[in-house]
Amino acid sequence: MCWTGNKYITSARLKLTRIIQPVLEKPSIDEGTIVSCLKQEYGLAAQDLTFLPIGADPNAAVYRAETHHGRAVFIKLRRGEVPRVSLELAAYLHAHGNVQIIPPILTIHGELCAKVGEYTLICMPFIEAKNGYEKAMTAHQWREFGAILRHVHDATYPTRLLAELPRETYAPDWRDRLCNHLAQQTHTTHYDAHATELSQVLHDRHDQIADLIQQASARAGVLTTGLSDDYVVCHTDAHAGNVLLADDAFYLVDWDSPLLALRERDLMFIGGGQGFIGFTPDEEWARFFSGYGDIAINTTALQYYRFERIIIDMVLYCDDLLLTTCGGANRGQALHNLKSNFATGGTIERAYAELPV
Repeated sequence: MCWTGNKYITSARLKLTRIIQPVLEKPSIDEGTIVSCLKQEYGLAAQDLTFLPIGADPNAAVYRAETHHGRAVFIKLRRGEVPRVSLELAAYLHAHGNVQIIPPILTIHGELCAKVGEYTLICMPFIEAKNGYEKAMTAHQWREFGAILRHVHDATYPTRLLAELPRETYAPDWRDRLCNHLAQQTHTTHYDAHATELSQVLHDRHDQIADLIQQASARAGVLTTGLSDDYVVCHTDAHAGNVLLADDAFYLVDWDSPLLALRERDLMFIGGGQGFIGFTPDEEWARFFSGYGDIAINTTALQYYRFERIIIDMVLYCDDLLLTTCGGANRGQALHNLKSNFATGGTIERAYAELPV
């Protein structure tokens, strides 16, 4: 059992995670229940189910299932409901020629997902691959990355699908919540050493964090004045952990939180200190845009999204450590992830950096 003082943690984590680090603790769900669901809902007889300790979302867990026919499938469990539009979008893009986007496998009833107790179960083909944290993308894969996102941004979508997607609002909620953490950290009785150290980080970095909030707020004020006609479908989480690299093949995964927004919502990840290895930020930029093509970059929007992303991540990690006793061994990882933003070459440094010419 664990205590939480914040009911909003679950819904926040459903939408936003950045750094994909190991989930160290296996969920308590009975694996026999998962096997039964695969049989009843998908007609798949799983002879082996393996928990995969990956991901940064405490409300999700992933498994590999081997069937009697030698087929491997990827199982994603997420506590609560999964927006249907996110599954429909991945299926639509794959059906319209984007083989680098992995669609959900339909149930025997033609559904995009199934229910397992309090979890939603999503089943997909298993891809033997490494992610962008583990393996450097080739120049060809960077071009392909750019081409895929350009197609996502410029594709024609059914009106119904677009109507179901949430829209960018530049709301100050996350900035306000980080302000609250900055204001309250000196008045908190801390649960463990991780929370105590985080409180010290907030104290020592107060002015720097406050400036991040100010930078995001200033740009949000500019962006709220009539740019919605330029909104496109965005993936919103195109960091290194959500690209899979198999030989020279490339896959863009985790379509959990699509959004109608300025295309810079996705472009902010390129050269932004988002975990890709093998190239400098400027080299990432050049290789990606060799596939994406020429585009006028809205620098205000790109910088806003970089600042806002850091703020959101900080809020989530502060919530995890200061408002809950949950997490066990993952609490140390959460503290490490938050502190990594301040590292040389990290997301904060990249957010203030000039864009490549």
